[in-house]
Amino acid sequence: MLLIGRVSAFFTTGYGEAALVKLVLFGALIALAARNRWRFMPVLPASRAVLLRAITIESALGLLVLLVAGVLMQLSPPVMAAMVGMAG
Repeated sequence: MLLIGRVSAFFTTGYGEAALVKLVLFGALIALAARNRWRFMPVLPASRAVLLRAITIESALGLLVLLVAGVLMQLSPPVMAAMVGMAG
């Protein structure tokens, strides 16, 4: 939130939209990991195939989070853009 400045920037700037996507993907990753831990781990021998599929999805979500983080590195945060605008 520090680099985004205001809540509306999540929807009105490229940086904010990418940060929002990253946040949603990260939340889904954590939710899936919790589901794997509490639902499939206690009954592991019976749920092995389902757990492996869920882990594959979890890994793909993790890679998407890293991809969006890479995109964020290429974008200028709204707070920085505002500072550049004030200096010029």
